Amino acid sequence: MIYTLLAWLAAYLLGSIPSGLWIGRWLYQTDLRQVGSHNTGATNAYRMLGAKAAILVFLGDFFKGFVAVSFGDPDPLRMVGCAAFAVIGHMWSVWMGFHGGRGVATGVGVFMYLSPVAALAAFFVWAVIVAWKRIVSLASIVAALVPPIVVWWRGEPWEYAVFGAVGSVLVIAKHRDNIIRLWRGEESQIQRGKK
Repeated sequence: MIYTLLAWLAAYLLGSIPSGLWIGRWLYQTDLRQVGSHNTGATNAYRMLGAKAAILVFLGDFFKGFVAVSFGDPDPLRMVGCAAFAVIGHMWSVWMGFHGGRGVATGVGVFMYLSPVAALAAFFVWAVIVAWKRIVSLASIVAALVPPIVVWWRGEPWEYAVFGAVGSVLVIAKHRDNIIRLWRGEESQIQRGKK
């Protein structure tokens, strides 16, 4: 039990690392919370700082989720707890006053560890929608629905399906402002930054 609690705490602290904030500050002397959408995720990094910055931010958020799940291996319930706490840490980071990002890249990272097929399916859906509509928020919302469906369809551990369903709800809830703009037809398409 103590090991499980320590694993979950470590996953939360790792998930809390604000990759976008630190990369923006250290490499680009830019606080992503003060520019663009004021979000520290890869999309705002792309718009404000360019493709290289966006890739670095995505990889940082992805790998902290991926590594966090390994703290719980091989027990499925412990792994799901680590996955959940990594995403919660990203969304409500202790290093950012319990504010944070929307959890998409970190969610992809945790699912790449739990169920690579589900993660790749979600990424494929995301990429198709981005290429088609050029609206990252829409792609993220739709892609968030994919992992629990794929996990259930493949008969993988029920803990993964439950986590995927709850995670989908959290990711979609974090996009509530985007959903309002999408409904109004005001959500902007992705454009590359100039730096």
